[in-house]
Amino acid sequence: MEAILNRAGVLPRIICSDRGGEFDCKVMKSKLKDLKIRQFLALSDHKASVCERFQQTLQSRLYSYLVANESYRYVDVLQFLVRNYNTTYHRSIGMSPVEAEDESNIEELTRAHAKLRSKVRLRKMKPRYKKGDVVRVSLSKSPFTRSYHIQQSHQRYIVKKVVVKHVVPLYILEDDKGVELTGHFYENQLTRVDIDTYRVNIIGQRRRRGKQEYKVHYVGYDNSYDEYLSKTQLGAIKPS
Repeated sequence: MEAILNRAGVLPRIICSDRGGEFDCKVMKSKLKDLKIRQFLALSDHKASVCERFQQTLQSRLYSYLVANESYRYVDVLQFLVRNYNTTYHRSIGMSPVEAEDESNIEELTRAHAKLRSKVRLRKMKPRYKKGDVVRVSLSKSPFTRSYHIQQSHQRYIVKKVVVKHVVPLYILEDDKGVELTGHFYENQLTRVDIDTYRVNIIGQRRRRGKQEYKVHYVGYDNSYDEYLSKTQLGAIKPS
């Protein structure tokens, strides 16, 4: 990281990364603190969209080569394909990546970026959810996730705040106890719900002041939500 920062010449104000051990560690945090650089650790499963878009393009070209040559060996042409990508015209910036590295094209590249940002601002999205809405959060998906698997969390959350200063609205959530969740959430990670009943498992019982009480565990919630309910209260929820 020090070599990268030295090569850049100008220190960034913020560094955004995933939560890999090489980034989320005391050594990295201490170094960034000394350099007065803020660190932002992304919690989403989808990160580094520009890098992922490049990887998609490179993979597409690799597979085309493998199919055409009926081979699984690609290391011999990898550098050629990367060089071909770097010298290919990119419509978004109006030049190739190699040309973008040329100092004589800095002004033209700056204008291209400004034009992109202005177009993005015009597409600013209107929030779908509002403060107080009850939502569920999409669960993380693996390569083996299937459509019949549960897609959202059992636990419900409440929209505490809507952040609209970005092109895409972000949402800050809290649970039923008023505890704020770490991070911000996108709309495609949320689903509005209207929950009148809860699924519970009865895990114990006791008699208190002559009345029977049942200890219940709410499905999808952690043990801190376990509580004793009377028979009347139990009738308002849905035992599993």
